Amino acid sequence: TGSIGKNTLAVARHLSDTIKVTAIAAHSSLEELIPQIDEFHPEIVAVFDEKKANELRLLRPSVKVVSGEEG
Repeated sequence: TGSIGKNTLAVARHLSDTIKVTAIAAHSSLEELIPQIDEFHPEIVAVFDEKKANELRLLRPSVKVVSGEEG
């Protein structure tokens, strides 16, 4: 959800016919992360903040979410 990630997703959006986003990572910003999940449908999402990761698991139960050092 940071500047590098946003720029990478902009490139992925432009090349959506040739590449697929399989993972997205964020520290804690669900406000930015959820729209990215909804648009790119990654196989796995990493959220460093455990509390936010648990919140995301409730909001998007079909998404595999890892957190903390594992994520």
